Amino acid sequence: MLLDDVASLSKIQIYHKIFTIIHIQLDKDYHPDKKVYGELLAKSLRFKQYTDPFLFRACLDQLEDAQFAINSFWNYGLQTDSEDFGEMYLRIYGLLNAAYLQAGVVIDLMKLFEYNKQAASKRNLKTSQLMQLRNKIASHSTSYQNPSDPTKFEFFRLAQSTIDKWGSRILIVSFDEQQYFDLRVVLNEFTLIEETILEDVLRLAIQRRQFKKEAMEDLVTLFNHVSSRPL
Repeated sequence: MLLDDVASLSKIQIYHKIFTIIHIQLDKDYHPDKKVYGELLAKSLRFKQYTDPFLFRACLDQLEDAQFAINSFWNYGLQTDSEDFGEMYLRIYGLLNAAYLQAGVVIDLMKLFEYNKQAASKRNLKTSQLMQLRNKIASHSTSYQNPSDPTKFEFFRLAQSTIDKWGSRILIVSFDEQQYFDLRVVLNEFTLIEETILEDVLRLAIQRRQFKKEAMEDLVTLFNHVSSRPL
Protein backbone atom coordinates (compact mmCIF):
# COMPACT_ATOMS: atom_id res chain seq x y z
CA MET A 1 0.00 0.00 0.00
CA LEU A 2 2.79 2.44 0.91
CA LEU A 3 4.59 1.89 -2.39
CA ASP A 4 1.29 2.19 -4.27
CA ASP A 5 0.93 5.69 -2.81
CA VAL A 6 4.24 6.81 -4.32
CA ALA A 7 4.02 4.97 -7.64
CA SER A 8 3.40 8.15 -9.63
CA LEU A 9 5.94 10.30 -7.75
CA SER A 10 9.38 11.33 -8.95
CA LYS A 11 12.41 10.25 -6.93
CA ILE A 12 12.79 13.79 -5.53
CA GLN A 13 9.15 13.70 -4.38
CA ILE A 14 9.73 10.36 -2.65
CA TYR A 15 12.79 11.80 -0.91
CA HIS A 16 10.59 14.71 0.18
CA LYS A 17 8.09 12.22 1.61
CA ILE A 18 10.87 10.50 3.57
CA PHE A 19 12.09 13.80 5.00
CA THR A 20 8.50 14.61 5.94
CA ILE A 21 8.14 11.34 7.86
CA ILE A 22 11.34 12.17 9.75
CA HIS A 23 9.97 15.63 10.56
CA ILE A 24 6.62 14.29 11.77
CA GLN A 25 8.05 11.41 13.80
CA LEU A 26 10.53 13.62 15.64
CA ASP A 27 8.15 16.52 16.19
CA LYS A 28 7.38 17.68 19.74
CA ASP A 29 4.33 19.11 21.46
CA TYR A 30 3.95 22.78 20.65
CA HIS A 31 5.38 25.28 23.14
CA PRO A 32 4.25 28.94 23.04
CA ASP A 33 7.83 30.13 23.46
CA LYS A 34 9.24 29.73 19.96
CA LYS A 35 12.83 29.47 21.17
CA VAL A 36 11.97 26.78 23.69
CA TYR A 37 9.95 24.93 21.06
CA GLY A 38 12.85 25.21 18.63
CA GLU A 39 15.27 23.86 21.22
CA LEU A 40 13.00 20.87 21.89
CA LEU A 41 12.73 20.15 18.18
CA ALA A 42 16.45 20.63 17.60
CA LYS A 43 17.27 18.12 20.31
CA SER A 44 14.86 15.57 18.90
CA LEU A 45 16.06 16.09 15.32
CA ARG A 46 19.70 16.25 16.45
CA PHE A 47 20.19 19.70 14.98
CA LYS A 48 22.56 22.29 16.44
CA GLN A 49 20.58 25.54 16.54
CA TYR A 50 17.07 26.21 17.80
CA THR A 51 16.27 27.83 14.46
CA ASP A 52 17.31 24.72 12.49
CA PRO A 53 13.96 22.90 12.79
CA PHE A 54 12.19 25.90 11.25
CA LEU A 55 14.76 25.98 8.45
CA PHE A 56 14.12 22.26 7.94
CA ARG A 57 10.40 22.91 7.57
CA ALA A 58 11.07 25.68 5.05
CA CYS A 59 13.35 23.32 3.13
CA LEU A 60 10.61 20.70 2.93
CA ASP A 61 8.10 23.20 1.54
CA GLN A 62 10.53 24.64 -0.99
CA LEU A 63 11.82 21.23 -2.12
CA GLU A 64 8.27 20.17 -2.91
CA ASP A 65 7.16 23.47 -4.46
CA ALA A 66 10.17 23.63 -6.79
CA GLN A 67 9.58 20.03 -7.84
CA PHE A 68 6.03 20.90 -8.90
CA ALA A 69 7.49 23.43 -11.34
CA ILE A 70 10.10 20.95 -12.60
CA ASN A 71 7.48 18.22 -13.05
CA SER A 72 5.36 20.65 -15.04
CA PHE A 73 8.22 21.04 -17.51
CA TRP A 74 8.56 17.26 -17.87
CA ASN A 75 4.80 17.01 -18.46
CA TYR A 76 4.25 19.96 -20.79
CA GLY A 77 7.59 21.35 -21.91
CA LEU A 78 7.87 25.11 -22.40
CA GLN A 79 4.36 25.54 -23.77
CA THR A 80 0.96 24.05 -23.09
CA ASP A 81 -1.77 25.03 -25.55
CA SER A 82 -0.34 28.41 -26.39
CA GLU A 83 1.83 29.56 -29.30
CA ASP A 84 2.78 32.63 -27.29
CA PHE A 85 6.54 33.15 -26.87
CA GLY A 86 5.74 34.88 -23.60
CA GLU A 87 4.60 31.58 -22.08
CA MET A 88 7.82 29.87 -23.16
CA TYR A 89 9.90 32.62 -21.57
CA LEU A 90 7.91 32.39 -18.34
CA ARG A 91 8.34 28.64 -18.24
CA ILE A 92 12.04 28.57 -19.05
CA TYR A 93 12.87 31.29 -16.51
CA GLY A 94 10.56 29.65 -13.98
CA LEU A 95 12.12 26.22 -14.52
CA LEU A 96 15.69 27.49 -14.20
CA ASN A 97 14.97 29.42 -11.03
CA ALA A 98 12.96 26.56 -9.52
CA ALA A 99 16.04 24.37 -10.00
CA TYR A 100 18.22 27.09 -8.44
CA LEU A 101 15.93 27.30 -5.39
CA GLN A 102 15.93 23.53 -5.08
CA ALA A 103 19.74 23.45 -5.19
CA GLY A 104 19.75 25.90 -2.27
CA VAL A 105 17.48 23.56 -0.33
CA VAL A 106 19.80 20.60 -0.97
CA ILE A 107 22.75 22.67 0.28
CA ASP A 108 20.85 23.55 3.47
CA LEU A 109 19.83 19.93 4.04
CA MET A 110 23.47 18.87 3.75
CA LYS A 111 24.34 21.35 6.51
CA LEU A 112 21.43 20.40 8.76
CA PHE A 113 22.21 16.68 8.63
CA GLU A 114 25.99 17.24 8.74
CA TYR A 115 26.79 15.54 5.47
CA ASN A 116 30.54 15.01 5.16
CA LYS A 117 30.88 15.78 1.43
CA GLN A 118 29.35 19.23 1.44
CA ALA A 119 32.09 21.14 -0.40
CA ALA A 120 32.36 18.74 -3.34
CA SER A 121 28.58 18.29 -3.58
CA LYS A 122 27.95 22.04 -3.50
CA ARG A 123 30.53 22.51 -6.23
CA ASN A 124 28.89 19.82 -8.37
CA LEU A 125 25.53 21.57 -8.08
CA LYS A 126 26.84 25.04 -8.80
CA THR A 127 29.00 24.02 -11.75
CA SER A 128 26.32 21.92 -13.43
CA GLN A 129 25.35 22.99 -16.93
CA LEU A 130 21.83 23.81 -15.78
CA MET A 131 23.10 26.27 -13.17
CA GLN A 132 25.48 27.80 -15.71
CA LEU A 133 22.54 28.28 -18.08
CA ARG A 134 20.43 29.77 -15.28
CA ASN A 135 23.15 32.25 -14.29
CA LYS A 136 23.76 33.28 -17.87
CA ILE A 137 20.19 33.91 -19.03
CA ALA A 138 17.87 33.94 -16.00
CA SER A 139 19.82 35.79 -13.32
CA HIS A 140 22.95 37.67 -14.38
CA SER A 141 22.40 37.87 -18.13
CA THR A 142 24.02 41.29 -18.60
CA SER A 143 26.46 41.09 -15.69
CA TYR A 144 27.66 37.50 -15.61
CA GLN A 145 30.84 37.02 -13.60
CA ASN A 146 33.12 34.50 -15.24
CA PRO A 147 33.95 31.89 -12.54
CA SER A 148 37.39 31.28 -14.04
CA ASP A 149 38.18 35.01 -13.98
CA PRO A 150 36.25 36.97 -11.29
CA THR A 151 37.43 40.28 -12.78
CA LYS A 152 35.74 39.53 -16.10
CA PHE A 153 32.07 40.29 -16.60
CA GLU A 154 30.15 39.07 -19.64
CA PHE A 155 26.65 39.43 -21.05
CA PHE A 156 24.38 36.80 -22.59
CA ARG A 157 21.15 36.73 -24.53
CA LEU A 158 18.80 33.93 -25.45
CA ALA A 159 18.22 33.47 -29.19
CA GLN A 160 14.42 33.47 -29.48
CA SER A 161 14.40 31.53 -32.76
CA THR A 162 16.00 28.50 -31.03
CA ILE A 163 13.34 28.08 -28.34
CA ASP A 164 11.00 25.17 -28.96
CA LYS A 165 8.58 23.17 -26.83
CA TRP A 166 11.28 21.05 -25.17
CA GLY A 167 14.22 23.42 -25.34
CA SER A 168 16.11 20.84 -27.36
CA ARG A 169 18.62 23.22 -28.92
CA ILE A 170 18.65 26.51 -27.00
CA LEU A 171 21.27 28.96 -28.20
CA ILE A 172 22.73 31.61 -25.90
CA VAL A 173 25.04 34.26 -27.29
CA SER A 174 27.64 36.56 -25.73
CA PHE A 175 30.08 39.04 -27.25
CA ASP A 176 32.51 36.38 -28.47
CA GLU A 177 30.85 33.07 -27.61
CA GLN A 178 27.79 30.99 -28.37
CA GLN A 179 26.57 27.86 -26.62
CA TYR A 180 23.83 25.34 -27.34
CA PHE A 181 21.93 23.56 -24.57
CA ASP A 182 19.43 20.72 -24.61
CA LEU A 183 17.23 21.64 -21.67
CA ARG A 184 16.10 18.08 -20.98
CA VAL A 185 19.67 16.78 -20.98
CA VAL A 186 21.06 19.41 -18.59
CA LEU A 187 18.00 19.18 -16.31
CA ASN A 188 18.38 15.42 -16.09
CA GLU A 189 22.09 15.80 -15.30
CA PHE A 190 21.29 18.29 -12.54
CA THR A 191 18.54 16.08 -11.09
CA LEU A 192 20.88 13.10 -10.91
CA ILE A 193 23.36 15.20 -8.89
CA GLU A 194 20.59 16.20 -6.48
CA GLU A 195 19.29 12.65 -6.16
CA THR A 196 22.76 11.31 -5.32
CA ILE A 197 23.23 13.92 -2.60
CA LEU A 198 19.76 13.48 -1.10
CA GLU A 199 20.16 9.70 -1.02
CA ASP A 200 23.37 10.05 0.99
CA VAL A 201 21.87 12.68 3.32
CA LEU A 202 18.80 10.56 3.99
CA ARG A 203 20.90 7.49 4.66
CA LEU A 204 22.68 9.42 7.42
CA ALA A 205 19.44 10.93 8.71
CA ILE A 206 17.78 7.54 9.10
CA GLN A 207 20.79 5.68 10.51
CA ARG A 208 21.65 8.31 13.11
CA ARG A 209 18.17 8.75 14.58
CA GLN A 210 15.75 6.64 16.58
CA PHE A 211 12.22 6.03 15.28
CA LYS A 212 9.26 3.96 16.34
CA LYS A 213 9.19 0.54 14.71
CA GLU A 214 6.37 1.28 12.26
CA ALA A 215 7.90 4.59 11.20
CA MET A 216 11.31 2.98 10.70
CA GLU A 217 9.73 0.28 8.52
CA ASP A 218 8.08 2.95 6.35
CA LEU A 219 11.32 4.93 6.09
CA VAL A 220 13.34 1.87 5.10
CA THR A 221 10.69 0.69 2.62
CA LEU A 222 10.55 4.05 0.84
CA PHE A 223 14.29 4.57 0.93
CA ASN A 224 15.08 1.13 -0.45
CA HIS A 225 12.48 1.61 -3.18
CA VAL A 226 14.49 4.44 -4.76
CA SER A 227 18.00 3.95 -3.39
CA SER A 228 20.94 2.58 -5.35
CA ARG A 229 22.22 1.05 -2.09
CA PRO A 230 19.46 -0.21 0.22
CA LEU A 231 19.71 0.19 3.97
